[in-house]
Amino acid sequence: MKIKGTCKRCGRDIFAEQIIAAGGACPWDGEPFQSDYAVTLVNALREAEEAGSKLEQTLEQVAEN
Repeated sequence: MKIKGTCKRCGRDIFAEQIIAAGGACPWDGEPFQSDYAVTLVNALREAEEAGSKLEQTLEQVAEN
């Protein structure tokens, strides 16, 4: 599952995987979203994407049956 948001500073759309790859910063302007919580943000986004993917897989299995 792809999680998408918008950077409030630069106004550009951004995917969670881009934030994760940038270590909790906006890949467009390079500024951290919340420097004190960058690691927490990255971990939370990673977990949310994993949970969303599991949900998608489960829903596909239900739809097949």
